[in-house]
Amino acid sequence: MNSNSSTSQTKGFPLKAFGILLLVALIGAAGAYFYGLSQGRAALGAQKSDYETQLQSASAETQKAKDELVAANNRARLLDAQNSLYRAAVALDRRNFGIANTSLQNAARSLGEVKESPNIPFARVQSLAATLQKTNINVAVNLQTQRERLLGFAEQMQEIVPSAATIEAAPSEAAPSEAAPDGTNAASQGSE
Repeated sequence: MNSNSSTSQTKGFPLKAFGILLLVALIGAAGAYFYGLSQGRAALGAQKSDYETQLQSASAETQKAKDELVAANNRARLLDAQNSLYRAAVALDRRNFGIANTSLQNAARSLGEVKESPNIPFARVQSLAATLQKTNINVAVNLQTQRERLLGFAEQMQEIVPSAATIEAAPSEAAPSEAAPDGTNAASQGSE
């Protein structure tokens, strides 16, 4: 029996050792998995934070661009209204009362399209638009009072327009090449 018991012990040992090694390997694999998972989550959290910062920056830039667009559109509408007022004055001098009234109403419509923004005296623009809508140029022998009134509106526009934000052209990335009158590049001529 001794010989039987020793053979059964030697057969059981490699199985036990293999089972223990397998258990240790599983525990090690699980530990490595959870370690990798925690590292991945940390990297994911940092990446998420970076993307949120980029999103906030893009959102701020978008809002700034929208504000600049509103300012540019307002300036264009104010200049259009001012131009219409001067056209109305010219039409009045030519005794073309229909075109003068149309130009006056175009000026009122342009002022009505101006959106509220911090750089424009909006209440003043609305007041002038309402006044222009109520104004009607009549056929008259003496046009002086109507001309003075139109030019008074144009002067009010002159006071409003400069208070609007000026739109400056963005500097180009590369300086434009300067062409000489003969069509050649002046910069390359100077270096020869």
